[in-house]
Amino acid sequence: MKQITIQSLQSLFDRLIEANVPIGTACGGEQICGKCIFKAEPMAHISQESLSEQNCKDRNNVPSEFRLACHVTITDDITLTYPSDFPMTIDLQEPHSKE
Repeated sequence: MKQITIQSLQSLFDRLIEANVPIGTACGGEQICGKCIFKAEPMAHISQESLSEQNCKDRNNVPSEFRLACHVTITDDITLTYPSDFPMTIDLQEPHSKE
């Protein structure tokens, strides 16, 4: 497992690309292909699913329990823990305070 920190209001897709996290994409984050799927646990620190995301998931036959990283904005500073398998299940946690 690996971890990265993501600050509030960052695009999840952009931060994953920036951190060299292997995430599926055929459209480069243009909200078209539906390949940047992941599961978030808990869902508390990410934006709610939009109609645009729902339409993209429907178009690309993405199961409802998954989210698309290109459509997600982080709503609070988090630490993301991720495995190297796909589709990704990521663990979202508040970052540990520096002591």
